[in-house]
Amino acid sequence: ATNFTFDNFKIAGEKTAAVASVTINYKDSEGNVLKSPRMQPDLEVGSTYTAPASDKETFSDASFYYAYNAATSTDNVVVAEGAVINLIFKKTPLTSGIYIWSGNANSNW
Repeated sequence: ATNFTFDNFKIAGEKTAAVASVTINYKDSEGNVLKSPRMQPDLEVGSTYTAPASDKETFSDASFYYAYNAATSTDNVVVAEGAVINLIFKKTPLTSGIYIWSGNANSNW
Protein backbone atom coordinates (compact mmCIF):
# COMPACT_ATOMS: atom_id res chain seq x y z
CA ALA A 1 0.00 0.00 0.00
CA THR A 2 1.12 3.53 -0.68
CA ASN A 3 0.14 6.54 1.44
CA PHE A 4 -0.15 10.11 0.16
CA THR A 5 -1.01 13.32 1.97
CA PHE A 6 -2.79 16.10 0.06
CA ASP A 7 -3.88 19.28 1.83
CA ASN A 8 -4.23 17.45 5.19
CA PHE A 9 -6.18 14.58 3.64
CA LYS A 10 -4.53 11.18 3.84
CA ILE A 11 -5.04 9.13 0.70
CA ALA A 12 -4.14 5.44 0.58
CA GLY A 13 -3.51 3.63 -2.66
CA GLU A 14 -2.69 0.09 -3.68
CA LYS A 15 0.51 -0.85 -5.44
CA THR A 16 0.81 -4.24 -7.07
CA ALA A 17 4.24 -5.76 -6.52
CA ALA A 18 5.88 -7.95 -9.10
CA VAL A 19 6.78 -11.32 -7.62
CA ALA A 20 9.16 -14.12 -8.57
CA SER A 21 10.48 -17.34 -7.10
CA VAL A 22 13.97 -18.18 -5.87
CA THR A 23 15.40 -21.68 -6.32
CA ILE A 24 17.68 -23.00 -3.59
CA ASN A 25 20.14 -25.71 -4.67
CA TYR A 26 22.10 -27.99 -2.34
CA LYS A 27 25.50 -28.92 -3.81
CA ASP A 28 28.90 -30.25 -2.79
CA SER A 29 32.15 -28.45 -3.63
CA GLU A 30 32.35 -30.23 -7.01
CA GLY A 31 28.89 -28.97 -7.99
CA ASN A 32 27.09 -32.30 -7.55
CA VAL A 33 23.44 -32.01 -6.52
CA LEU A 34 22.97 -33.48 -3.02
CA LYS A 35 19.19 -33.32 -2.70
CA SER A 36 16.21 -31.91 -4.54
CA PRO A 37 16.14 -28.12 -4.90
CA ARG A 38 13.60 -26.08 -2.95
CA MET A 39 11.55 -23.27 -4.50
CA GLN A 40 10.61 -20.19 -2.45
CA PRO A 41 7.65 -18.61 -4.29
CA ASP A 42 5.99 -15.19 -4.26
CA LEU A 43 8.90 -12.94 -3.28
CA GLU A 44 8.89 -9.27 -4.24
CA VAL A 45 11.13 -8.59 -7.24
CA GLY A 46 14.08 -6.39 -6.26
CA SER A 47 14.05 -7.43 -2.60
CA THR A 48 16.87 -9.48 -1.09
CA TYR A 49 16.06 -13.05 -0.06
CA THR A 50 18.31 -14.90 2.38
CA ALA A 51 18.09 -18.68 2.73
CA PRO A 52 16.85 -19.54 6.23
CA ALA A 53 18.84 -21.59 8.74
CA SER A 54 16.67 -24.63 7.98
CA ASP A 55 18.20 -24.76 4.46
CA LYS A 56 21.69 -24.84 5.96
CA GLU A 57 21.16 -27.71 8.41
CA THR A 58 23.53 -30.65 8.23
CA PHE A 59 22.25 -33.90 6.77
CA SER A 60 23.54 -37.30 5.68
CA ASP A 61 22.83 -40.07 3.23
CA ALA A 62 24.00 -43.69 3.23
CA SER A 63 27.65 -42.75 2.59
CA PHE A 64 28.34 -39.13 3.52
CA TYR A 65 27.72 -36.43 6.09
CA TYR A 66 27.07 -32.94 4.66
CA ALA A 67 27.77 -29.74 6.60
CA TYR A 68 26.96 -26.25 5.27
CA ASN A 69 30.11 -24.38 4.23
CA ALA A 70 29.51 -20.64 4.68
CA ALA A 71 33.02 -19.87 3.35
CA THR A 72 32.12 -21.12 -0.14
CA SER A 73 28.43 -20.17 -0.31
CA THR A 74 26.45 -17.02 -0.87
CA ASP A 75 23.18 -17.50 0.98
CA ASN A 76 21.27 -14.53 -0.44
CA VAL A 77 20.17 -13.12 -3.79
CA VAL A 78 18.27 -10.15 -5.19
CA VAL A 79 14.89 -11.54 -6.23
CA ALA A 80 14.38 -11.65 -9.99
CA GLU A 81 12.99 -14.12 -12.51
CA GLY A 82 15.29 -17.16 -12.49
CA ALA A 83 17.13 -16.21 -9.26
CA VAL A 84 19.12 -19.07 -7.73
CA ILE A 85 20.98 -19.61 -4.45
CA ASN A 86 23.58 -22.40 -4.47
CA LEU A 87 24.30 -23.59 -0.94
CA ILE A 88 27.58 -25.53 -0.80
CA PHE A 89 28.07 -28.36 1.70
CA LYS A 90 31.29 -30.02 2.81
CA LYS A 91 31.13 -33.77 2.17
CA THR A 92 32.70 -36.11 4.74
CA PRO A 93 32.54 -39.92 4.58
CA LEU A 94 30.42 -41.54 7.24
CA THR A 95 32.26 -43.91 9.51
CA SER A 96 30.65 -46.65 11.47
CA GLY A 97 31.81 -48.98 14.13
CA ILE A 98 31.89 -49.49 17.84
CA TYR A 99 34.09 -47.10 19.76
CA ILE A 100 35.19 -48.05 23.27
CA TRP A 101 36.90 -45.55 25.56
CA SER A 102 39.92 -47.14 27.23
CA GLY A 103 41.70 -44.08 28.59
CA ASN A 104 41.59 -42.26 31.91
CA ALA A 105 38.24 -41.00 33.16
CA ASN A 106 39.22 -37.32 32.75
CA SER A 107 41.26 -37.51 29.54
CA ASN A 108 40.42 -36.14 26.12
CA TRP A 109 40.06 -38.27 23.02
